Amino acid sequence: MRRSLLLPALALSLASCAHETFLITNPSGASVWVDERFVCVSPCLYRTPASELRDHTPVRLEKAGFETQRTDLQTRIAPSRIVGGIFTLGIVPLFKWPRTYPSSHIFNLRPLDRSERLAALERSRQTGEITDTEYQRLRAEQLSRP
Repeated sequence: MRRSLLLPALALSLASCAHETFLITNPSGASVWVDERFVCVSPCLYRTPASELRDHTPVRLEKAGFETQRTDLQTRIAPSRIVGGIFTLGIVPLFKWPRTYPSSHIFNLRPLDRSERLAALERSRQTGEITDTEYQRLRAEQLSRP
């Protein structure tokens, strides 16, 4: 009877393990896309199930007036989990994998210069994202900035 309960309990505990990291952008307020799925607006806590943890998870950061940044969420080996695995004779690694995210990922966004901002506005007008009136107003606003 005990054996029949042990296996489902172990499977449930492994399935519920998740890895998390804080995603911080400078400046804050950037849209964060992981694997081409919108997940949050920075700063935020990103969680992924243990079954989906990869060494390099693609992330895209977008904020108006800043260059779109494409990078990866990196993972690391957690030394405490290795030590815990040794002292518990392999029990800790059953519940906590040795690889995880660092506690935070910090991304510095680069502001677009004037010519890049104007080019982005022109693309938005050409694709129909903004009207000609909005384009003229936003262009005048951009030209008044340094």
